[in-house]
Amino acid sequence: ILQGTLSSIWDQTQAAGRVFKVRFSGIKYQGDVARAYMGGYQKDRLTLQIALSNINLTIGRTDVSGSGKSAVAGPIKIVIGHKKPVWLSVAVEPAVEDRKLRFKLVASRFDIPRDNWYVTTPRIYRTRGLGMTEKRVRNSLVSGLYSSRGRIEQQIQNLVPQLLKGLEDELEKLQ
Repeated sequence: ILQGTLSSIWDQTQAAGRVFKVRFSGIKYQGDVARAYMGGYQKDRLTLQIALSNINLTIGRTDVSGSGKSAVAGPIKIVIGHKKPVWLSVAVEPAVEDRKLRFKLVASRFDIPRDNWYVTTPRIYRTRGLGMTEKRVRNSLVSGLYSSRGRIEQQIQNLVPQLLKGLEDELEKLQ
């Protein structure tokens, strides 16, 4: 259930007083569902608690450009839940459509504990421009991803509709 690809992500950052555009592309993810629980919490509402572990988010290529400088790096791996599962909480409204159980997403929450994820150091393929050293680019990319934890959490939450569809398909098979 937990594997696929993501569209390229464009970002902008500032370093040494200069603005740089950053494009992350070739993004793939995969992970394990360690446990899952479902229960009612109010009328017509269910909560799904999904324990995710060993989530590997791999960025195949990173392009940095701006102010006459550029760099190309890759791959970078973001690993979440390597020590213990990280819980994804999802509130849904169940409904029956055409005799099939469906889930309407109400809300979701995913918080990565600070001590249960890491970012690998990328290989630098090319740099251009004064001050664009391999070490500086490498350090900037890694620290930039660490400071984007909230955005990474949101990317995981964006996968919830796909997870719900997979759950609906699995339940349909059980019938």
